[in-house]
Order: sequence, then C-alpha cells, then structure tokens
Amino acid sequence: AELRDLGWAWLHSACEAAASQPLQALQLWAGHGVGMTPCHFDAMDNFLAQLEGRKSVLVYPPHCSFDLYPYPTGHPADNFAMADPERPDLGRWPGLARATALEAELAPGDVLWLPRYHWHQVRQAGASGE
Repeated sequence: AELRDLGWAWLHSACEAAASQPLQALQLWAGHGVGMTPCHFDAMDNFLAQLEGRKSVLVYPPHCSFDLYPYPTGHPADNFAMADPERPDLGRWPGLARATALEAELAPGDVLWLPRYHWHQVRQAGASGE
C-alpha cells in the first residue's frame, strides 16, 4: 500500500485531542533492539508509535530542565541533557535528584504523545544500561 492511501484522519483527530500543533513532519526511526536515545527535548510535538519490539521511555516535564543540566544554548547538542538519568552522578549533577520522570513501556501498537519541550529518553527493550 502507498503511504498516501493509509487514511490519516486518525492522526488529525489525535492532534486535536492532544491540543497538539498540526502535523509538520514525519520521521521514521528504526532500530535493531539495542539502541538508546539520550535524554533530550524536541521543539515540535511528537507521536511515538511503536511498530515492533518494545521500548522504555522516561519523560520529564519542561520544569525539570535545569535539573537535567542541558548543554548551553548554541552548543550543537543544546536540546540534550548533560546528566544521564540512568546513571545519576549526584556529585556532579545534584539537581538530577529533583527531576521526576514518568515511565512508559511501549509495545507494538502503542502510541505515546510527547509534547514539545518535554524531555525524554528512549531505550529499546533489548538494550541494557551495562
């Protein structure tokens, strides 16, 4: 089937229900079961749709920004956290102890809405923190 033939009315409805901005772009991220995306935020709303396998997601609200220690504005990674929520070094990043995440486990068919500027870290279930 062609992508244009899939019937995208559901996505328009989902955007409205989430009070999200209109759809601006589509991106496909494919993994092999062992990947991890470090903690970061996006400037656009996102729908994370899980097609195969499983993912673990940590989501932090924007008010946790300073507790995650973002790279300075203008740095190439200025939408990424310097602190690693999976390996908290509270001696170096003490504010990380105040950052409270919501945790989600995604399975095939699940869709998670990630509002813009919400920090999130995504790990494929086959990946370990080791």
